[in-house]
Amino acid sequence: MHIGIVLLSCFLTLSSNITEREVGYAFHINYFNKVCPQEKVYLHLDNTAYFQGETIWYAANVVNASTGREAASKVLYVELISPTGVILKQQKLKVVDGRCHGSFSLIDNAVKEAVEKRGAVGYPSGYYQIRAYTRAMLNFDDAGVFSRVIPVYKAPEEEGDYDNPVMRQYSGKEPDRPKGDKQDELNVSFFPEGGHLIEGIPTRVAFKATDKHGHGVEIEEMALPDGTELSIPLQHNGMGCFELTPEENEQEVKAMYGGKEFSFSLPKPEASGYALRVERPCRDSLRLSFSGKGMPTGRMLAYTLVTQGQCFHVDTLTIGERATVCSLPTADYPTGVCQLTLFDEEGTIYAQRLFFVNNGI
Repeated sequence: MHIGIVLLSCFLTLSSNITEREVGYAFHINYFNKVCPQEKVYLHLDNTAYFQGETIWYAANVVNASTGREAASKVLYVELISPTGVILKQQKLKVVDGRCHGSFSLIDNAVKEAVEKRGAVGYPSGYYQIRAYTRAMLNFDDAGVFSRVIPVYKAPEEEGDYDNPVMRQYSGKEPDRPKGDKQDELNVSFFPEGGHLIEGIPTRVAFKATDKHGHGVEIEEMALPDGTELSIPLQHNGMGCFELTPEENEQEVKAMYGGKEFSFSLPKPEASGYALRVERPCRDSLRLSFSGKGMPTGRMLAYTLVTQGQCFHVDTLTIGERATVCSLPTADYPTGVCQLTLFDEEGTIYAQRLFFVNNGI
């Protein structure tokens, strides 16, 4: 245990009440990030759309996801994928000082014999995908792989006539792709703070309102299950929040949009569990509040704060009938997204949320 505390002291703050097991969890987070660092790739393209026969030029940045500095990988793989899901071209580029660049010509010259007989022709129009990754990124899920879909339009009949771009309609069978749920005129998603609603515990609930195209829209009014009516100038892009004390039965929220009333079900409340809340009373500190219902009182729990893959703080607490509140200074935290996790000695996670710390770049 003492060795673990010495190693961790360079990265995070520890409570005097912390146990060996909680130290172990925090140590494993930092150790895994050191042994298997995640990497990120971003491609800067020279345009947002192209015509047949043109060339896609790009510049790439490859960085360590935790530090934002140069990544360890020195080879970047970039692929051009057809509208039917076929990898047309793959490039392997040498990464120097975290950067490299390349291009894809939208001309089919893969088969030498065919080119000799008919000449080089442009790829058909459609939606193409550019994908970029390092070998190290394949150790994680596909969410970390850079991917962008770009439209490629038919070449204009008259050179320079780009006013009305046309795209080919595919009649053949395309590869199976996951289909999302059919979207209605208005869709509202709810995100309880901490990940769930607990009966009888006041909870802040964030929401996002979108139209059938997935674009954020402004709701004119919203009525909560207890009859409270909210006049909502949304904070940003259809996103906002409200406070609610969940009841045992499933509850509905009514929303007015475009002169029509829509009803949406909130997540079903749980009869027992733990809830958390994060507030920022001033620039350099956070106030964390933990509540519980139907759980053993005096039980030892722990929480961690992780940012950029590093565990910066770990502490223990007990939650009784009243909320447990603690304050945490954040002046030394790097700017970025932090993850707060509440768990027990067995590693079971009870509540979790993300928040942003802005201490300048």
